[in-house]
Amino acid sequence: MSTGLDYYYSKKNSIRVIAGATVDIAYPIPVPLEYFGVKDYFNSTYVAVTLNRYFKKFSLGYGLHYSSNAWYQRDYGEEFWKTLQYNSPPIYTANQSLGIATNCNYRFGKHFVLGVNYQPSLFNIKPNFEFRYEHLISLDFLWKWKLKK
Repeated sequence: MSTGLDYYYSKKNSIRVIAGATVDIAYPIPVPLEYFGVKDYFNSTYVAVTLNRYFKKFSLGYGLHYSSNAWYQRDYGEEFWKTLQYNSPPIYTANQSLGIATNCNYRFGKHFVLGVNYQPSLFNIKPNFEFRYEHLISLDFLWKWKLKK
């Protein structure tokens, strides 16, 4: 889920600012699931600023992003669903990072856009400043409307 603004400084160029949050889910609709064994979870919140160029119905963008990422792992042992108690505490790690933000979009209709975002993180800034590659790839369905003519 994300929200953002595009500022068009010409007919074919814009600056986009987006703030979003992602989670890994098994299905795009909420359904009850029972896990057995080890399960990984991931979530990320981010802010990205991109310069975008428009070519008829397509647009391409590039820029920078800041992300806060968390990953943890839970062990759902054989007895978890009977006792609702975990065998061990979760393994947890988190970081804050900087990297490149890119997007490719296709506009269909007057207000709807389908796109792909690729955000590689290149530098962890917290807990330690270091070079570290991670990436986030997401599919976007955007609903756009003009705030001002």
